[in-house]
Amino acid sequence: VSVTTKGMVKKTAMVEYSHPRSGGIIAGKLKSEDHILDVQMTDGDCGIVLLTREGRSIRFSESEISVVGRASLGVKGIGLKSGDSVVSMLVVRREGTVLCVAQDGSGKRINLGELPLRKRGGLGIAVLDSDEGLLVSAMEVADGDRLSAVTNDGKDYIINIEDVPIQKRSEGARPLMNVVSDSEVTEVVFEHVGTREAVEEEAVEEEAVEEEAVEEEQMNLLD
Repeated sequence: VSVTTKGMVKKTAMVEYSHPRSGGIIAGKLKSEDHILDVQMTDGDCGIVLLTREGRSIRFSESEISVVGRASLGVKGIGLKSGDSVVSMLVVRREGTVLCVAQDGSGKRINLGELPLRKRGGLGIAVLDSDEGLLVSAMEVADGDRLSAVTNDGKDYIINIEDVPIQKRSEGARPLMNVVSDSEVTEVVFEHVGTREAVEEEAVEEEAVEEEAVEEEQMNLLD
């Protein structure tokens, strides 16, 4: 399933891409000034959530998108107001929560239940007031996940999801990190996916590997 910045979505069978060429193959048809934003693999029966720069969102079933060929344009996933664009596509897999992150480092974590299923193509509902900051990224998260937010001045901020309280969609955004004045969040990516126990177990394993490396180095020096 692919989505463009102007809100067009398309579903294509993987077999369509089974014969690549050295010069590439046509993966989609685009309207003027539109761009492919994201492409994700699905099982054909997932929930899709689209979120826009001005903080609007729509959730619909993947079954509303017919399977088409590579060169097809696709169908409208979300209607956009002038100047708005899609910034994130979520393929619902874990029925967790949704974290929205704005340019100024503020954000909001809401339950997926706050985003009711609708027919694709509508304007959606507001999840983040644009006066609170333009949306940079949104993703499905759960306790134990850890994210990395990068700003345009090169700073990296870690967000531990279980430290972010779940809010109502109508509530205001909260600061997620202390972004300095005149800088903006430009990208948010997963650093770790799992439970808190998994995070702690990973840390223990990393420490054990480091200790083993030190011991091996010491043995080599003795030899």
